[in-house]
Amino acid sequence: KSRTAIISMAGTVNGGAAEIKGEFDITTIGDPRGNVRLSARNVALDYPEGLQTESNADLSLMLAAAGATLAGRVDVLGGSYREPLIVSSRVLSGLTQSIDSPAAMSSFLSQLRLDLSLASVEDVRIDNNYGRLDLSAGLQIVGTLERPGVIGRIEASPDGEIYLAGNTYRIERLIVDFSNPRAIAPDLSFLAETRVGSTPIEVE
Repeated sequence: KSRTAIISMAGTVNGGAAEIKGEFDITTIGDPRGNVRLSARNVALDYPEGLQTESNADLSLMLAAAGATLAGRVDVLGGSYREPLIVSSRVLSGLTQSIDSPAAMSSFLSQLRLDLSLASVEDVRIDNNYGRLDLSAGLQIVGTLERPGVIGRIEASPDGEIYLAGNTYRIERLIVDFSNPRAIAPDLSFLAETRVGSTPIEVE
């Protein structure tokens, strides 16, 4: 005899409204089939630490014979990052180490397929010791949780500023393209201008 579990919850998450609905066939406890949907509006997040955003989200988790898929869309309504950055040899060495070992993931998580869209409705403001600029994004996250890929673009608005080695660089073009559905492989295009005395210098 088949057994079905129905989920329906509503409440607030970080100041925003959220609703979860779903239905699962749990006849075989170790192999549930079905889907659960999350709808959230105006949810505030501080993740990664220091990046404060407000977003809408419509996500679904599908469990089927072929595997599990997390799909949907997140619209970033706006945000800011104002934390100062400190780049040290210790930080740089840490970038070469894996944060999570794939072997440490459960089989379910490692094989979870991704089909997610992330887009900015309003620019995200970066204002710290390395620059003052506004970023927009339109990204598609695909692959699996173990081996994600990203397609899309992050772009800075013109006339932002970057601070390096005591100089201020005015941004003319700063674009980060992602085109590999099997990896997170950014391709940077950068053009900025600074001045040494009264002489303008372009950096590309």
